Amino acid sequence: MDLILYSLLIVQLIGVTIEDFKNRAIWWGWIPLLILTCTCIAIRQIGVVDTINFFIMNIGFISIQLLLVTCWFSLKEKKLTNITNQYLGLGDILFFIPLCLLFSPINFIAFYLTSLILVLVSFIILKSLLFNNIQTIPLAGGISIFLICFFTCNFFLSWNRYLDGTIFFFNY
Repeated sequence: MDLILYSLLIVQLIGVTIEDFKNRAIWWGWIPLLILTCTCIAIRQIGVVDTINFFIMNIGFISIQLLLVTCWFSLKEKKLTNITNQYLGLGDILFFIPLCLLFSPINFIAFYLTSLILVLVSFIILKSLLFNNIQTIPLAGGISIFLICFFTCNFFLSWNRYLDGTIFFFNY
C-alpha cells in the first residue's frame, strides 16, 4: 500500500512540476489530491493524532513565515501589501499545505528551508546560463523536484522523516 501511495504522490508531483514550469501556475485540483495522498501517507505512518499535531505545528510555521513576509513587503512599500499579487503565487502558498503533512516539525523546517534555498540557487544559475528573460520562479515545481528526489533517495535509505531525532539522514 505504501508503494502505491508514494507512486501516486510522485505522479502528482511530476504533474505539478510540468505545469508550474510550463505555465507558471498549477491546476487548483492538484492541491486537494496532494492533501488526500499526503494525509493517507501520514496516517499510515504515524497515526491520526500525530498527523494532526504535526500538521498544526507545520501550518503554524508557514503562517508565521507568510505573515512576516507580508509585513516585510508592506513596510518596504509603505502600504499593506498582498504578497500574492506580485511576490508569491497563490498556488505556491497552497502547495505548502500538503507538505505540512509529510514531516515532523523540525524536519519540515529543515526540508522547507533547504528546498527554498535550492530552488533559489537553481533559478539563479538557470537564469544566468540559459533563460535570461525568465522573471518568475516556479516555486511549487522546484520544490516538487526536490521532493521527488528526496522520496526516491528515501525509498532506498528508509529515513524516518516523522522523527525529530533525525534531520536529512543525520542523527543528532
